[in-house]
Amino acid sequence: MSHPSQIDEITVDWLNAVLSQRAVLSTERVVSFEVEPVTKQGLTSMAYILTLSYDQQPEAAPTKLIAKFSLDNQMVREALNGLRGYQREVTFYNNFGEDVGIPIPRCYAAEFNADDSSCMLLLEYRDHTCERDIFNWTVPELEMAIEHLAAFHAKWWGREAELKGVYSEQDPFLIDLYVDKLTRSLDEVHKQFRDQVGETLVAFLELWVPNARILAERFQQGPRTLCHSDFHWKQLLFPANPEGSFCVLDWQQVSIDYGPTDLARLIVSGLLPDQRREHERRLVEKYHALLVEHGVQNYSLEDTWQHYSIGIAELVRIYMCAFETGDLGPALAWWETQEMYKGLSFWDVSCHWPAEALEEHRVLERLAEILQTNS
Repeated sequence: MSHPSQIDEITVDWLNAVLSQRAVLSTERVVSFEVEPVTKQGLTSMAYILTLSYDQQPEAAPTKLIAKFSLDNQMVREALNGLRGYQREVTFYNNFGEDVGIPIPRCYAAEFNADDSSCMLLLEYRDHTCERDIFNWTVPELEMAIEHLAAFHAKWWGREAELKGVYSEQDPFLIDLYVDKLTRSLDEVHKQFRDQVGETLVAFLELWVPNARILAERFQQGPRTLCHSDFHWKQLLFPANPEGSFCVLDWQQVSIDYGPTDLARLIVSGLLPDQRREHERRLVEKYHALLVEHGVQNYSLEDTWQHYSIGIAELVRIYMCAFETGDLGPALAWWETQEMYKGLSFWDVSCHWPAEALEEHRVLERLAEILQTNS
């Protein structure tokens, strides 16, 4: 079945065909629908809420859906295509969406077009849920996310052979992409931003860039699992009332990696430094205990902390890509328009606070030790 490539191409006939194919229609049929953009759009896609009308009261058919399309911007598509992001999300929903082990929207249709790097998704609309802005969620909500995350990781623990179509976080194409980006970033940091970025992150870049492929080879040694690989506050929905439920969105970076790398992304990017220091140890220990409870064996708390530190390095690696062009004007202008960042410094959130996590967890020393054992 041919899928629409933009919102204007969705028709009543197509919706009826898709929903019939997914066995969610009984005798009812869609007769019309209304479209409104999702209030908070992402940076790589456009999403819309479809409100459906039927010729009779639907028995179990959805009354609302989410239609998600790749952003009609060539630069964005090319950038995400380097990560194979649209392709990865479509593959995830087509291959693992029914019983992946963590709550996600049901997918009714998913297609990636390699010719123009476009994609579309038709997803379940999750009612009775709410989003949280950065640093504004509660610790119980964070614990809820960790409970689901541990169960998800445990389900796929050590089952890499079954993860067909999922890339490793250490695949050569990804490592080559990051080496290229961070080589430019390091050059620009040396030229313009060394004082603002700080010596810890400069040292990280100077260690990681020339040794990335050696580290990638080491990090492919198990045990690994299926990871979201972008697991942070903006990708999560929480119950807004007793009828709501937890849900994870946006699987464009799904990969095979160490489970605690997702945990590090969640904690380090989602808590203020003092909050992180107060709760971090208990939360990591909780995650490890839940892995064991869900059947993971021969994986110690020390292993968990080791892989958590690798997750901090991966998060810093993502943040440092912002400097590759040497022009922070657009990023800083966008930052000033975001209510969620009001009163927060770009340099604190993207550089200083992650650097503190690097230092406290001795990440540079850990990476150096890993390199030493492979020399």
